[in-house]
Amino acid sequence: MSFLFALFYIDGDFWSKTSPRIISFASFSSCQRNQIPDFPKPNIGPFRNGNSTSCTCQNTAPANQYVPKDELDDLQKRRAEEFRQHQIRSGKENDVLILAPANTPLQYPMRGFRVTPMNKTLIPGLALQTQKRAVYKVSLRVQKGVLSVLDVQEGEKVDGQNEKHLSISSSSLQQINELLSRLTYTSTIYHIKTEDLAYFTFENHKVIFPIEIRRLSVPVLFDPGKDVNSQVTVLIKAFLRYKELKVLIKSIRWNYPKIKIIVADDSLNPEKVVGDNIEHYIMPPAQGWFAGRNLAVSQVTTKYFLWVDDDFVFLNETRIESFVNIMEAVPELDVVGGQVETNQFSFKLQYEEGISEEGGCITRVTSTHAPLPGFDGCFFADGVVNYFLGRTIAVRRVGFDPFLKRVAHTEFFVDGLGDLLVVTCKEYSRLVSQKVGGQVGTNQFSFELQYEEGISEEGGCITRVYHTHVPLPGFDGCCFADGVVNYFLGRTDAVQRVGFDPFLKRVAHTGCFGYLAPNSHIPPLESVTPFIYLLLFNRFSSCHCDEVPDFPKPNIGPFRNENPMPCTCQKAKPANQYVPKDELDDLQKRRAEEFRQHQIRSGKENDVLILAPANTPLQYPLRGFRVTPMNKTLIPGLALQTQKRAVYKVSLRVQKGVLSVLNVQEGEKVDGQNEKHLSISSSSLQQINELLSRLTYTSTIYHIKTEDLAYFTFENHEVIFPIEIRRLSVPVLSDPGKDVNSQVTVLVKAFLRYKELKVLINSIRWNYPKIKIIVADDSLNPEKVVGDNIEHYIMPPAQGWFAGRNLAVSQVTTKYFLWVDDDFVFLNETRIESFVDIMETVPELDVVGGQVGTNQFSFKLQYEEGISEEGGCITRVYHTHVPLPGFDGCFFADGVVNYFLGRTDAVRRVGFDPFLKRVAHTEYNSRLVLQKTEALAISRTVSHETDAQLCLSSMSPQTYRSGNLFLDEENM
Repeated sequence: MSFLFALFYIDGDFWSKTSPRIISFASFSSCQRNQIPDFPKPNIGPFRNGNSTSCTCQNTAPANQYVPKDELDDLQKRRAEEFRQHQIRSGKENDVLILAPANTPLQYPMRGFRVTPMNKTLIPGLALQTQKRAVYKVSLRVQKGVLSVLDVQEGEKVDGQNEKHLSISSSSLQQINELLSRLTYTSTIYHIKTEDLAYFTFENHKVIFPIEIRRLSVPVLFDPGKDVNSQVTVLIKAFLRYKELKVLIKSIRWNYPKIKIIVADDSLNPEKVVGDNIEHYIMPPAQGWFAGRNLAVSQVTTKYFLWVDDDFVFLNETRIESFVNIMEAVPELDVVGGQVETNQFSFKLQYEEGISEEGGCITRVTSTHAPLPGFDGCFFADGVVNYFLGRTIAVRRVGFDPFLKRVAHTEFFVDGLGDLLVVTCKEYSRLVSQKVGGQVGTNQFSFELQYEEGISEEGGCITRVYHTHVPLPGFDGCCFADGVVNYFLGRTDAVQRVGFDPFLKRVAHTGCFGYLAPNSHIPPLESVTPFIYLLLFNRFSSCHCDEVPDFPKPNIGPFRNENPMPCTCQKAKPANQYVPKDELDDLQKRRAEEFRQHQIRSGKENDVLILAPANTPLQYPLRGFRVTPMNKTLIPGLALQTQKRAVYKVSLRVQKGVLSVLNVQEGEKVDGQNEKHLSISSSSLQQINELLSRLTYTSTIYHIKTEDLAYFTFENHEVIFPIEIRRLSVPVLSDPGKDVNSQVTVLVKAFLRYKELKVLINSIRWNYPKIKIIVADDSLNPEKVVGDNIEHYIMPPAQGWFAGRNLAVSQVTTKYFLWVDDDFVFLNETRIESFVDIMETVPELDVVGGQVGTNQFSFKLQYEEGISEEGGCITRVYHTHVPLPGFDGCFFADGVVNYFLGRTDAVRRVGFDPFLKRVAHTEYNSRLVLQKTEALAISRTVSHETDAQLCLSSMSPQTYRSGNLFLDEENM
């Protein structure tokens, strides 16, 4: 269950990226220090990025008026704690503005310096450029790591080796710079996604630069196959209306006789739905619209899915291919909405963050943002109609809240705000509703969502406005929106990232808005095992190996991709050896295209290292300058500090927006107002700085997550600073309730072993008589599984282990879930609370693994990126990283045993690939630990060796003692 208006902030800023390229500067100042006036030293930060104004949306209904007064205080306390944990998980401490001061003799990496946790890495671009002195001394200070200089020789003065504070001194400027070129940073904490700040000092000059600490990510790609049948799965949520459902399926089969159809059915008395390539999933009765959406999306193995309601009808002009063509042409898109009759129904969301005590405010406006370039009739929006094409991975990461039962369409798009790039298109693909007949006719139904955050005690405000944003360039009749009608083509990975919350039962359309997952139409070759196929295509790896001692270290530093190296892991098994030669070329071409699209979606173009040059008279925002798309924003911290001149002239240049100075008065010389290139000139330095303080930036493109680079120039000095273009995201919080029953759901995947399943359920009920249990069952002849607070989901036969896992996780409405196999048994000492205590104490954790018998089974994954043509190399090593501070017996790891507590929203964003049928536990952890996600340390996995044990019900005493639980590693 989610708090209204207080939903987890999905911060898409920090996608793990490959090592950056470098932008450096050739021009430096030749002026002497005594030529520079003694300007007052500015405060360069770090400054907190925040909004101190409370929610201002008008004509709204405060959410707290619907809560009984005697429950409100307790609810607000729980929400305040959840918001505190959210701030930690979303990296709020690192969300700071830092200024680059003028006239500093220090050169340093202002952005793009990235290290892997606990690995020594050279710091690029450090230098001192100043006039002659008897002695030069520089110092650096960090918080989350240690500094050292490589190969220190006799006579080289370095103090503080392998400490947080290090200083270097010399009588030679050349030697100082030589030592700085060998300076390294090593993080001393294990974290997959965090940041340190380095303070670099010389005399009275101080600069700050960020150090990104990241685990490398494995590209996740989809094999699109050769036609729409292998690219798209049609999803339907059914409830009672079997007559209409049959009409819909028949209409789909007119034009698409082979496309896969998934039906999620929570009818009170389910009827059989059969047909070629139709999968019918029977849910417990009346689980709701979003529960069904989440279930259906959890089973998709294609790159995209098409969402339609069960009372829609395909027309001759209903062409899924037109949606796919738009998605393939613009890989950054996540959802493309169509028309239902003449209803496009798209909208924008306007969100004010407010202040943390109250929360924000969301307003929905029936409008669009801007046209989608190149597609006439298509416009960016925040929500679209109930007929859309979704990118599977992207929508899964957002999800559909299963707490919402009926009316919640906008809520999906609220959850996806800032994470899903949505367009609405007119005349590209249209269907009709059986309720009106003829055409999904005149109803396009698109809307805009406006959100104000407010302060954390009260929550925010969401307004839905029936409007779109702006036209989609190149597609007449298509407009960007925040929501569309119930007939849309969705990009599968994108929509899966958002997902459909299974808590929502029926009316909930508004509420939800490299991996090539093969499907039934492009099965892997018989000679290719699923895991090898995934490595070769979907995980973009050219080889894999297991348990290799002395794994070769990857090239350190951010320069690694400047000298690409093929996979070097030893004893590796090249994945392409399993593919027949006559099919390999075609597969590699498809993979190359998917990898190209992956690079675009992951923001590779913005993954650059930028150096801040020494001795520039320009002051500018080094990092943390963020704007919302197409909104005018003042650029903070711009200034010129230099000696006297007859005329001063500065210029700025951008690519994705325009520049302007506010309130230009007569006599103020500004050229290029509202253009990409702007210059300011004056005979007064004071006036130049006054004009710079009024300089604004407005992006001219609509994008929820991109970046521009600003080039700031004075005479022969040029600096570059980044401008982050972001839609604000609505925080998504879970109400933990008051005990473990409201915090945790137990998940079980069942197949044939009903006797063992009953033993497991009985053992759970000994200590937890009220906890919810979800059973995903793909047995050949399913038997009823009944009991208080037990939900039994019947799948098509033999769908597989991961399909069952994904289904079960898609239905969870609690903050956490506990995964157990169907032949496990709870013991008296099996205490779920011990896992919850760890998670609540360390909010950045996502998975805590326990013991099965005496088997703890934890491992590390080592990943080399390799070169783009071949892919990388993944190695599994049976080991842990470092201890979890404060919890004896707990260690950071990349994978754990099949008994673990998972953070629901984090695990949903990674998901379990339903293509894998049986043995695939390691594959999930490779996605979890090495996956990139828009916001938080999504896969900090802990292995816990002392609490919460259980055992196998089918173990012999000998097996129990040995803890021999898992299959051989080549099967994992």
